[in-house]
Amino acid sequence: MSELKSFISNKKNLISLLLLGILGLALPLIINLVQKQQIFKSRADIVPITFTGDNVFSLPDGKKAFRLDATGSANVDIDLISPLGPPSVGIGATN
Repeated sequence: MSELKSFISNKKNLISLLLLGILGLALPLIINLVQKQQIFKSRADIVPITFTGDNVFSLPDGKKAFRLDATGSANVDIDLISPLGPPSVGIGATN
């Protein structure tokens, strides 16, 4: 018992024991955090920009393309959809 008391009373040994205890408690937590897989989920569930109109057609790979009309211009409509949803009442909202 006196050997343990003298071992702990030494300042250098006490600091070493405290650091060893902290490391012993932190190591399982660190291993657990490293093993967990972080899941990246896209917040954009909707397509924010959509091209529509008579001059718009889809290619086989899903991309959109424009046709030129008789005047040589590609007249298309653009639908913009906010990923945040419709505007709420407040600053910048129109009623």
